[in-house]
Amino acid sequence: MYILISLSLTFCRKRRVVSFFTSEGERVASYKTLLRNTRSILRSDPAMIISDGSRALRKATDAIYPGIPFQYCLNHKLNLVRKHIKPELKPYFLSMYRMFSNSPTIMTSLCYFNNLRSFLIHHAPEAYPHLISNSDYLFTYHTQPSILHKQLKTNNLIESVNSQIRFSLNHAIYLQKSSSLKRGIFCLIKKINYSLQA
Repeated sequence: MYILISLSLTFCRKRRVVSFFTSEGERVASYKTLLRNTRSILRSDPAMIISDGSRALRKATDAIYPGIPFQYCLNHKLNLVRKHIKPELKPYFLSMYRMFSNSPTIMTSLCYFNNLRSFLIHHAPEAYPHLISNSDYLFTYHTQPSILHKQLKTNNLIESVNSQIRFSLNHAIYLQKSSSLKRGIFCLIKKINYSLQA
C-alpha cells in the first residue's frame, strides 16, 4: 500500500501536510485524487510542484494543475546519475554537482550545468542521458524567492514526512482495518503538522 501525501510551503516558509491518499500504487488516478483534495483544501493553485520525477504525478499535475511549473528533485537526479559514474570519478562529479545545485542564480546554475554536461560527455557518457532527461525541470525553483530555494529544489521535506509515517505505521500492528489505518494516518499527520509549525 502507498501513502501519497501533499505538503505545502508558503512564502512565509510555513510548512504543513495538506492532504493524503492511500493507494495500491503510484497511479495517475491516485495522484489526481490527491491533487483534487489538495486544491479543495488550499482553494488556490500552487506556485510550483516538486516531485521525485514520478511520471504518474507529472501526468496528474498536467491534468489538475495545467501550466503550473514543475521542479524535479535535485537529490533524486543526483542519485540517478551517480549510479552510472565510476568510483574514481565520483568526487569530481559530486563537487561539480554541488556547485550546480547550490548556485544562487539561474545563470550560474546553467553555467555549472553545462560544465556537468561536458564532464559527463567526456568521462562518463553512459551517465549523460540520465542527466539531461527532464533537465528542463531542474531550474524551476529559481523562479521563486531565493529564501525558499533550499526547500524548493528537493523534496527532502516530503521524504522526511513519508519516513515518519512509514516508521509509525510499521510499529502500529493494531491498524489492521482500512478505516483504522486512515484514522491512524490522520492522527500522525496532525502530530507532524504540529511539529512542523514549532
